[in-house]
Amino acid sequence: HKVVFAPISGICSSDTIVIRPYDPTHQGLILAVASGESFVQFASKTSKEGSKMPRANWKVMAQYPVFVPSNSLLADFEGFVSNSTHQIETLLQMNRKLKEARDALLPRLMNGSLPV
Repeated sequence: HKVVFAPISGICSSDTIVIRPYDPTHQGLILAVASGESFVQFASKTSKEGSKMPRANWKVMAQYPVFVPSNSLLADFEGFVSNSTHQIETLLQMNRKLKEARDALLPRLMNGSLPV
């Protein structure tokens, strides 16, 4: 299944369903629920066939029951999950910088102006 944490702004296909928490402290919970096997199965069972692939129905997905724990447990869980999401954000930034360096250096390497 295709569920992803995307800490970037941008444009996506109309087939993509973007889920954002109203409360930032619920981000980890939403990520865990949306990427969980039972939620994906629920969304798949209620999806409609598109021209190339099934399309999930947000109105149906929004009916999926979610247990919301106490605020203290939710804060602990968010702290745990945020370690991973922060690492994802850091690695994305590092990848962007590496791509910029590659794009700047590769032409110079290829035309011989950069000694090896």
